[in-house]
Amino acid sequence: MKNCSPECPRLVTERPACRGQESPPSDLRLSSLQLEEAERFAMVVIDLGEEAGEFLAKGYLALGLTYSLQATDATLKSKQDELHRKALQTLERAQQLAPGDPQVILYVSLQLALVRQISSAMEQLQEALKVCRDDANALHLLALLFSAQKHYQHALDVVNMAITEYPENFNLMFTKVKLEQVLTGPEEALVTCRQMLRLWQTLYSFSQMGGLEKDGSLGEGVTLKKQSGMHLTLPDAHDADSGSRRASSIAASRLEEAMSELTVPSSVLKQGPMQLWTTLEQIWLQAGECSRPQ
Repeated sequence: MKNCSPECPRLVTERPACRGQESPPSDLRLSSLQLEEAERFAMVVIDLGEEAGEFLAKGYLALGLTYSLQATDATLKSKQDELHRKALQTLERAQQLAPGDPQVILYVSLQLALVRQISSAMEQLQEALKVCRDDANALHLLALLFSAQKHYQHALDVVNMAITEYPENFNLMFTKVKLEQVLTGPEEALVTCRQMLRLWQTLYSFSQMGGLEKDGSLGEGVTLKKQSGMHLTLPDAHDADSGSRRASSIAASRLEEAMSELTVPSSVLKQGPMQLWTTLEQIWLQAGECSRPQ
């Protein structure tokens, strides 16, 4: 069993939003030019002061998120700390202007987690959960905060509850794999990886029928069910040669084998949302890690 902590693995790139509000994909990356433009537009709103009305809080929210993303890209520790501090101060200002806004509270909690103020982050998150208690991102953050406090079983319970509500959320399932590696070992984690592959197969099949949204999620009214015509096999946790290669090498070779088994023309493989293919690669890398001898 690994003695590593899965705490807050995606906090930097995953920006939560309450149900009904759009949330960017977890693999979103903005260029420095885009961040500068976002900062400029946020300052335009803030400079309006009271004239901005309810949008003033949104302006501070946008500016705080911009600082946080800039901190993610910063290479110097001193610059990261400065930007994280500015992000927290700006988000707290947004919260002062809109104290009951669950989205603002959630982002404040996230920023507190990023600067490792876990207890304060938990307090803020509990406030957000009073309003959007079944939100996937809020529940995911709750699980990550439990994990950061080494309450792994509580974290796994929250993730399982969230997955019941959001069965096609890969971010939740990746966190579940990490927690299972810590709590129960690689065999259980590999079971979850298999479930992720089956889900990926379903999403891929629907993408070929035009049933996916641009972000790779299922369209409205679509029900998940097992699809035929594609057979992917996970590496065995007890594979004899798994100990002689790095997990990434195992994943890469197994992915190549699996791709060769797809019963669709090679030209079709290049179609569909790119996020789907990125997710598949991540699944295989995770499966390779689980297959590595402990």
